[in-house]
Amino acid sequence: MWTRFEKWQGTGNDFIITWNDLAIKDSFNAKLAGLAPNLCLRSGTGIGADGLLNIFYSPEHINNPLHLSIINSDGSFAVTCGNGLRVAALAARRFREGMGMADDKNKSQDFVLKGGRLVSCYVESMEFPRGFVTVDMGYAKINLQNSWHTAAIDQAHAIANSLGLGSRIKNCYTCEIGNNHIVIFVDGASADLARILGPALQNIGGLDGINVHIVHKDSEKVSSSNNIPETLRDRLTPHTYITHTWERGAGLTGACGSGACSVGLVSQDLDPKAENFWSVIKMPGGFLYVKVDRRQQGNGAILSGEGKFVYAGKFLTDG
Repeated sequence: MWTRFEKWQGTGNDFIITWNDLAIKDSFNAKLAGLAPNLCLRSGTGIGADGLLNIFYSPEHINNPLHLSIINSDGSFAVTCGNGLRVAALAARRFREGMGMADDKNKSQDFVLKGGRLVSCYVESMEFPRGFVTVDMGYAKINLQNSWHTAAIDQAHAIANSLGLGSRIKNCYTCEIGNNHIVIFVDGASADLARILGPALQNIGGLDGINVHIVHKDSEKVSSSNNIPETLRDRLTPHTYITHTWERGAGLTGACGSGACSVGLVSQDLDPKAENFWSVIKMPGGFLYVKVDRRQQGNGAILSGEGKFVYAGKFLTDG
């Protein structure tokens, strides 16, 4: 059987998106989890992606909310994915436009995630093939709010020392926002450092995998040519957080939405003056913007950034 798909990318984080009837959600997810490692291969034998986004709808109700399943490139399931949510919202907007159902007065899109969690997205702008989307990522736990924080930080320092990298690390922080994250501030963040520390830290704190972010604070300012909506443009922090990420289940990636949220939440926790501003997170794939929402138990995260349609096609699921 052939399955149609669209490929989208959000700040360099690329995904294979499929649409299916909600009635086959469990069986289709199981099938694609098994196919994910091959579909996501970039060696030429696969489509190439950081993960799969399976969107499910009821034929009688194809607007809001839609059900979204997120599958990592290794076939494991993710609880949430900021960049995945952003491009899924753009794909849903395009889908509704094709059905003649798009409403310029209603640019919101809700998704039901794993465990029944409801997440809201807002399409700030869309001029196909590009768009800009803001996502309410929900409540996060920072540092000692995480039961595994102390063990994870101690183990991270010990592992870095054993690798001869202890002197590079300035400070470490933890964040749980659906997925678990460790944010490591260093002098001179690089992909090479993420490639070394990422795999080495996967089981710290007794966790079964963690997203590792190597960060340094930079004075670089965002260019006005980055298609930033007016709602963000005048409220950006004057500095940028350069970030390289090793994602659980995917490896080194161009960007990570929930990871950008973790960096933004930590940075605004460290600098109260940045509250009500958008932290600027620069990842290899581009810029993401994060603001703290204090209404959500003190640590809500709002994520914003650009997404883009790449191409459409079909792949074989049987045979």
